[in-house]
Amino acid sequence: MRFDRRGVFGASTAALLLIATGVLAQPAAGRASLATVRDFTLIDAQGQPHELYKMTGDKAIVLVSTGVGCPIARAMTPVLKALRDKYAAKGVEVMMFDSNLQDGRDAIVAEAKEFGIDIPILMDKTQAVGEALGVTRTAEVFVVDPKTWKVAYHGPLDDRSDYGIAKAATKEFADVAISAVLAGQPAPAATQASKGCLIDFPTRVQKAKS
Repeated sequence: MRFDRRGVFGASTAALLLIATGVLAQPAAGRASLATVRDFTLIDAQGQPHELYKMTGDKAIVLVSTGVGCPIARAMTPVLKALRDKYAAKGVEVMMFDSNLQDGRDAIVAEAKEFGIDIPILMDKTQAVGEALGVTRTAEVFVVDPKTWKVAYHGPLDDRSDYGIAKAATKEFADVAISAVLAGQPAPAATQASKGCLIDFPTRVQKAKS
């Protein structure tokens, strides 16, 4: 999947919501290499553009799927903010992205204000980024290595998040993955799936039916 690149400035508001060049390149069959994230630009809820491949000065990039009204996404906010603060001085960029078609900018801004989310929330209004990354739920974490643009880790933030369960984390998956990337080591694979709220991808469903 590949998208035409457009200039950011002078474009319409709708066009500014997504400027992508195909997001995820799967590794060739039979190769053990990780999937590579291609360049994309998304606009956050404050109207600021974020282009992935301009973040070459970062040591690691963390992308987290989210959605308005999801209790698990809301509950993980303090932990995600703490993770951001822990690694900020080490060159780690943390961003959230919302691929829910029903989530408008006003709703995203209101949710961020209510729950104290000061992490950029990128608006994936065409679902191109979520589709390409293979997202199915909120609270999915992607740790990207800017040296190679490969996804070093894809899984939950930790083993705490679940519906109706309050417990302390015993396995901090994303934290361990970030540390591994910073050390130039392979990140451990996720041992469990993310348990966030389901995100509806109509195009994906249509493709599966055809």
